[in-house]
Amino acid sequence: MYDLKLTYFISKLSGLWLFNKFNDIDYWYLIESIIVRLLEMLHIIMEIYRLASLSNLNKKNLILNIIFILKSVVNNLMNLLHIYSQFRHEQLWKLLIFFKTRKTKYSDLVLVYNLVLLIIISVGIIISLINNVDRYLNLIIFQFIIIQIVNFFNNLKIYQFSMLMENLVINLKDLNKEIKNFKKQLYLKLYYKFLIKKHDDIINQARLINFVFSWQNLLLCLTSITGFIANLYNLCISIVTVNINISLSAVTVILFIIYYIGNILTVVYWCENFRNQVEIFNDQLFQFASERAFRGNQDNDLQFYAAQMRNVTFTAAGYLHLGYPLITSITGSSLTLVAIVVQFTF
Repeated sequence: MYDLKLTYFISKLSGLWLFNKFNDIDYWYLIESIIVRLLEMLHIIMEIYRLASLSNLNKKNLILNIIFILKSVVNNLMNLLHIYSQFRHEQLWKLLIFFKTRKTKYSDLVLVYNLVLLIIISVGIIISLINNVDRYLNLIIFQFIIIQIVNFFNNLKIYQFSMLMENLVINLKDLNKEIKNFKKQLYLKLYYKFLIKKHDDIINQARLINFVFSWQNLLLCLTSITGFIANLYNLCISIVTVNINISLSAVTVILFIIYYIGNILTVVYWCENFRNQVEIFNDQLFQFASERAFRGNQDNDLQFYAAQMRNVTFTAAGYLHLGYPLITSITGSSLTLVAIVVQFTF
């Protein structure tokens, strides 16, 4: 399924991929994944203990720490669900792996973007903390860098989703090019039946992706919304209080804001892209079927399939529709919530 050995290795290292090179679940990978999840839980427990031991936190820092601990808990649950999905629905995942035949390139940008962001944010955190010397400075720097590495690994789920979706989009684009050559085909009925079968397979694959990633996408939206709101709140508080180090901290916070909204935007982009390509195919097929019908040709199977206008509605466990309106809804709601919380902070 993976085009590069490096991405395959990183997925195994993070404990977010259970399949070996023969496309069977490797129980050593499963054991490794459980160990990584336990380490994540241990990190969350240490964070809770650290927060409980601090008695001089102001209201702003207390709120932010609680939010980020909750986000870590949901992230851990999302990783567990992702592994459970692979283990519980092994046969469905195998179908997706076998259908992934095209080399993808834009999906790799998800990892490149997150790697660059990891480096920039880590440097920004170190610079910001150096200007606020504390005896726990080294521990805090190490902790923040570990969090960013965890965030990088968590985005492998987005990468896997993007890679599978891009594979379908590539196949759909080729299908839309082939449908334009309908009239040039000698064996017309056999040809359109072949294209209909390919389109039907792609739709079924998209439904499988929507099913196996359903709960992960819901939790991804929740964690990204939480992180987006927390960093937006942090930025607003820094501006209101006219923090001395605002120029340094604001850059890091803005990058976090882009990071969290970018997670949802990546998933939504591939869902919308897929739907647009399917609509193009459906329109062309319906137009062709209508032309055939006006000429008196009896193509009942073609007309029936064209009339269905088959497409896929991507959802996050049925609670959220994954589309561009979701982005505007999240942005508007977050701005309203942050404005209210900032007023109650002072």
